[in-house]
Amino acid sequence: PLRKATRYQVRISRNLRGLRGERPDGELLYFTTVPLTVEDVSQAKIEADRSSVIAIRFSGPVDPRELARHLELRGPDNSPVPFTLVGSKPDATVRIRIPRADSEQVQVLISGELTGTDGPLPLGNRSLHIVTVSTRLRFLGMRAKYRRSRPCVEIRANSPIAPSAAKPFVKIDPPVVHTFEADGQGLRILGKFKPGQRYAVTLKAGLPAHAAGTLDKELTRAVWFPDRPKSLRFAFGSGYLSPRGLLKVPIRSVNVKSAKIAVRRLYTSNLVEYALRSDGDTPWSLATGLGDREIRIEDRRNEDVETLVDLRAPAGADPRGVFGLMVRRPGDYWTRDSAVIVVTDLGLSARLAERRALVWVTSIASARPAAGVEVTVYSDRRQKIGAALSDSSGIADVKLRQAPAGEKPALVVAARNGELTYMTLARNSRSRG
Repeated sequence: PLRKATRYQVRISRNLRGLRGERPDGELLYFTTVPLTVEDVSQAKIEADRSSVIAIRFSGPVDPRELARHLELRGPDNSPVPFTLVGSKPDATVRIRIPRADSEQVQVLISGELTGTDGPLPLGNRSLHIVTVSTRLRFLGMRAKYRRSRPCVEIRANSPIAPSAAKPFVKIDPPVVHTFEADGQGLRILGKFKPGQRYAVTLKAGLPAHAAGTLDKELTRAVWFPDRPKSLRFAFGSGYLSPRGLLKVPIRSVNVKSAKIAVRRLYTSNLVEYALRSDGDTPWSLATGLGDREIRIEDRRNEDVETLVDLRAPAGADPRGVFGLMVRRPGDYWTRDSAVIVVTDLGLSARLAERRALVWVTSIASARPAAGVEVTVYSDRRQKIGAALSDSSGIADVKLRQAPAGEKPALVVAARNGELTYMTLARNSRSRG
């Protein structure tokens, strides 16, 4: 994906023509991705010594030390207010601590030259934010939202509220079984809230919030839950399928009526690079396309819908090997998921010794030894360091060549008559101790 807060240049070929032979007006085009913005500035915590933490929330991560260079705090009379940073790691929310304030308002001024860590373009305009600072618990707001697809009610306050003590002080109508979760700026209520339903949430006087004391008086707010956010994913992620099974991959979705699925085949020559690279991405740049197809999904509003996709449609009547799958909602970049599926009857177990690897290959369907399987061991530098055929007992005794210092066995690949499977040693290792 493109970096945020970045200006890009696009060079257009002089040979480009429109449908009617039109030439482009110029060779260069420019565009800018979403800039850094300040989303919220508010009191986030009251400490035992009556100092306060102010949270500054941006649209992307900001280095706290960079922010300190572009930040100024003043009182109502424009006198400087000292501050210290809380934490040093870049984050979308940066926290600063100020001593006990002499007044209830602090001016927070952020220079327009501030940049985030996502891209080089600055805020652009100087921003001024008036923050109300209190030494007592103050209610700031309440909203219904979905957090990682789970419905919750988010209560914002000027200090964290103790989840363990909240139950007697919170009432929900209509009633919902719920739990509480800590939040840096208040409290989160998790429960089986229904989409399209309105709830009245009451916070009773006495609700405790650590050093901020308790809520002075009872208050009630209404929140309404919208439809569940659209989602699309492989139900069980990556994994293995038996060639003798149904060869159907389950996809789970919410509020999605159709999707496109793309299938790619990964061959032995590129399997080593994919299996050993550290980014964990699907092997699109290394695999061969087998075609895309659209799938229709049952329209059941706000329900989890499971759709079975037959792998034989794009991959052939008898698919074997390693396949990369991607499913996405048409026209929507973010609603998508990917997985790697290995269709094989070969199961692998390996034991390593000095310059030797014993690999046991069995049939997953029958649990019997698999003979005549070509077993190859690769190092973490993508080098072939040994190979052997499995015998009638399913054992491949692989002699490993002497590797340079620091290079070690990392991957086992097994192949026979179109079958292909692999095992990464680092992810599957078990100690004999």
